[in-house]
Amino acid sequence: LDKLIHFTIFFLLGFFFRVRFPQVSVLYYSLILVSYALLTEILQDTMHWGRSFEVLDAVADTLGLSLAYYIYNRLGL
Repeated sequence: LDKLIHFTIFFLLGFFFRVRFPQVSVLYYSLILVSYALLTEILQDTMHWGRSFEVLDAVADTLGLSLAYYIYNRLGL
């Protein structure tokens, strides 16, 4: 369930990022949002608030972003 939540949150983030910034290239999209996903995972581990860095969370985040980019482009918005 945790991975599904990560996937969904980052799917929505990626989709609405494309809606707001439609001219951004795939390179900038990836650099900005994947960096954000990795940074949130790293900060969870360093802040010691009961969360830890999990590679599968980062994978779920990245898959959500990738699907959002693909669907946005398929819809032709």
